[in-house]
Amino acid sequence: MEQETIAMTEITPKTPCIGRCSTTFGDEICKGCGRTYVQVIQWNGLSNTFKIEIKENINELRRKAATKFIKSINESILLDEIAVRELSYTSVSSNLYLLAYRVLETTNFSPEVFGIILKDEYTGVQRIELVRELYKEYDSLLADYDVQH
Repeated sequence: MEQETIAMTEITPKTPCIGRCSTTFGDEICKGCGRTYVQVIQWNGLSNTFKIEIKENINELRRKAATKFIKSINESILLDEIAVRELSYTSVSSNLYLLAYRVLETTNFSPEVFGIILKDEYTGVQRIELVRELYKEYDSLLADYDVQH
């Protein structure tokens, strides 16, 4: 019985919640984890397959959102800075644009510190405004995704 419990725990996807739920404040889409409020509410009752699909979709949409703002990424600087600052993003993904998304939304450092070069139209934009625009792009991509599926 104990082995069954361990096996189930290993295959049950963790919640993508990072403890910054904005759905409690009326947002349709959580700014912390990227799930819709319905997915947040129903998470424990969803099948493992559906949970994995949700997490993969969130990551893909975040990656796509980041590509709108980022001109280039220096992989070695990005990974080195994440390691030096002991950020746990690499457990989320090895995709550079997804890692850059997480850096942009969760740190107060200039993107260049992490080897992230923004597209010209976003260079000099205040970080808070950049994050707002990043979230808007994610929300837009999610809305398009929901319409298509």
